[in-house]
Amino acid sequence: MFKKHELYILYELYINSKKISNGAKKLLKISEFSFEDFRFSYINNLNFKILIDRIILSEIRDKKIDSLIGENIRKRYY
Repeated sequence: MFKKHELYILYELYINSKKISNGAKKLLKISEFSFEDFRFSYINNLNFKILIDRIILSEIRDKKIDSLIGENIRKRYY
């Protein structure tokens, strides 16, 4: 199944970063054709790969910032 593919998590991040309705996001997440299109572009299009890598780095950065802010707030108030 395509949801177990190693690139699927990147595909989900890509979909979540799009400015589309939640319903459209859900439909894209279950579309094997859309995933295969993403996979082909990620493997064969360097500019698209760079775009996805930037989205991933942004997500990682946001999680680290949230973690640090959360730790500082807990230390300060608990």
